[in-house]
Amino acid sequence: MTVSTGLRGNAGAYFTLEATDYSGDLKTITISSEDKDDSDLTFEEAASGDTKAYTLSITAIQSTAAGSLWRYLWENAGAEIAAVYGPHGNAVAEATKPHFLLTLKPSGKPELGGEAKRTKDRFSFDYEFEVIAGPTLEDGAV
Repeated sequence: MTVSTGLRGNAGAYFTLEATDYSGDLKTITISSEDKDDSDLTFEEAASGDTKAYTLSITAIQSTAAGSLWRYLWENAGAEIAAVYGPHGNAVAEATKPHFLLTLKPSGKPELGGEAKRTKDRFSFDYEFEVIAGPTLEDGAV
């Protein structure tokens, strides 16, 4: 009998933008895909099977402090950003716990604000990136 080593109740994720770790700001992260618009599909993309357009979506803590993810996105709204996503929470890619390498284009400045609460829940924001290169699987193999 084979036991699944899939993500179960994942307690962490590793997420960097331009080599800075923002894992502590994240609440959720998802890479999703949809079929590319055929009107822009090249013969090379069709032949290689590259027919998907990817999006990386996050929910993160809203913090305007220097060094926070929210602040980074606010200050780099138009930049192309190198990203690493480790869904197992490991900082170094391994064969059984790979990383995914991406180049992202931010969707503009993040939202700001929230609703009043009697709890100590912090404001959060949802954000989407267009994936302009990747995702590429990195498993640490040499």
